Amino acid sequence: RVNKTLITQNKEKDILIQEVHHRVKNNLQFVTSLINMQIKSSPNTHETTSLSEASRRIGVMALVHEMLYNQNEMQGINIKQYLNELISTINDFVNSENIPVRFEVDIEELIIDKQKAIGIGMITSELISNAIKYAFVNNQLQPRIDISLKTSPDNKKISFILKDNGIGKDLSKEESGTLGTRLISIFSRQLKGEYKFENNNGLQYSLIFK
Repeated sequence: RVNKTLITQNKEKDILIQEVHHRVKNNLQFVTSLINMQIKSSPNTHETTSLSEASRRIGVMALVHEMLYNQNEMQGINIKQYLNELISTINDFVNSENIPVRFEVDIEELIIDKQKAIGIGMITSELISNAIKYAFVNNQLQPRIDISLKTSPDNKKISFILKDNGIGKDLSKEESGTLGTRLISIFSRQLKGEYKFENNNGLQYSLIFK
C-alpha cells in the first residue's frame, strides 16, 4: 500500500512539475509576443534591433521549458535534441538569404540538467548570433559554423566547441562592455567551466566543464 501511495504521489508530482514548465513556457511566449508587437510598431532601428535580441534570448529559455513539458521523464534535457532545435530556430531568426550559413554539428546524446542546458543554450545563441552578424563580412568562403559537444574518456568532463570560418577577431581588444560578451562570460562561469577564445581559421570558443 505504501509503495502504491508513493507511486501515485510521484505521478501527481510529475504532472504538477510539467504543468509548471507549461505555464512558464506560455508566459515566456507571451512576453515574446509583446516584444514582437513593440518591434512592429517602432520606427527606431536601434530599438527594434535590441528588442529582437531580447526576444531571441527569451526563446532560448522557453525552448527548454517546452522540451521539459513535452517529455515523459523529468531527469533533464537531451542536449543533442535541444541544441539542434535551438540552432534551427536561431538560424531562422537571425540569418538572412544574403549569407546562408552551413552548420556542422557533432553532439553526443547526453541528458543534462535544466540549468546547465540553459547555460549552454545561451552561450550557443550569443555565439551564433555574433558570428552571423560579424564573422562573415566580405568573406568569400561558404560561411560555416562547427559545433561539437563531447564527454571526456573518463566521463567526468564535457568539452563544448563552437567555431566559425569567418574573419576572426582581434583578441587583444577588451569587449567586456557588450551584453553578448558579458552573457557568455556569466553563463560560462555559471557552468563552473574553463573557457577561451582563439583565432583558428576563424573565431573559436572552447569550454570545458564538469
